[in-house]
Order: sequence, then C-alpha cells, then structure tokens
Amino acid sequence: MRGPLYPLVTDATGKLAVGETDEALVPGWLLQFILSTPGSRPMMPKWGAGLADFKFDAASQATQAVISSRIRSAEQYMPIAIDSIEFAKTVAGKAQVTVYYSLLGDLDTQGRSTTVTQP
Repeated sequence: MRGPLYPLVTDATGKLAVGETDEALVPGWLLQFILSTPGSRPMMPKWGAGLADFKFDAASQATQAVISSRIRSAEQYMPIAIDSIEFAKTVAGKAQVTVYYSLLGDLDTQGRSTTVTQP
C-alpha cells in the first residue's frame, strides 16, 4: 500500500513524501486515529479515539481505561495488533500516550510504537 506520510513532509526533491509499505504508514494512521474525533469523517463515522473528550478529565485509572479501549478500536481499521498502551506525563506536565503494536502477518515488526504528546 502507498500513501502520504503523516505528519506531512517533503522528500529531497520537494515533493510530498510517500510511504511505500504498511510499516511506514501505520505510525501516521495511528496518530490520525488518536487525534481524530468520532464523527469527524463522514464516510467513517466511528473513526477516531476522541481524546479531546478527555481534555479536562482527571488522569485517573478509569479515564486511562476508557482511552485505552478507544485506542484499541483502531485495530478494526488498520493491519495491526495493539500490544500495550502506556500513559505518562512529560517534564513539562503534558499528557503522553505511547501505543506499542505489531503489524499483522509480519512477525519481524513486533515492538513498534507511536507516541502522542498533548499539544
């Protein structure tokens, strides 16, 4: 599968950089999924983890469980198996979520991860 890398970047020639494999594209897909809100894509109304819903919620175990459940639903849309999800706080006090995943059908891709930090 081919597609633009996300976040969008240019290659050495100044053209939009394109990922040639699922391995190159999945981190961007996960980032888009985590930052999207369900209903924001008309053709995929369930797409998105909706993290904006939790902006003012306490960083409790219950909140983390709901966020984990929403992120795990990404497995329906991408060729991945989510191994684990970790929550942390940066030195600047911002929330950070790291998703560890494996690509389906490829045993050599275990241990991949994508990290999202609160803007």
